[in-house]
Amino acid sequence: MNYLEILAVYGIGTIVGIWLTKRYVQEVIITRTIDTLVEEDYVRSYLGDDGEIHLYKWYDLEDVIEAIAKEREEENEDDDA
Repeated sequence: MNYLEILAVYGIGTIVGIWLTKRYVQEVIITRTIDTLVEEDYVRSYLGDDGEIHLYKWYDLEDVIEAIAKEREEENEDDDA
């Protein structure tokens, strides 16, 4: 093997290692952190009409309810128009 092949293989290995590390952090660590926060009631969640999970602080419940009601009213107004 010449030095150019060694350099190319080293570069490819580095890129794959960075990609795998980033993927692990995004999928495992962040998911576990959010799940722990929800389980310990630091934050709460609800499944929105759009299918997304929305997070909010437990003491912001009234604000969240008002925001959801406002969104639904706006959707109903758009549907009626």
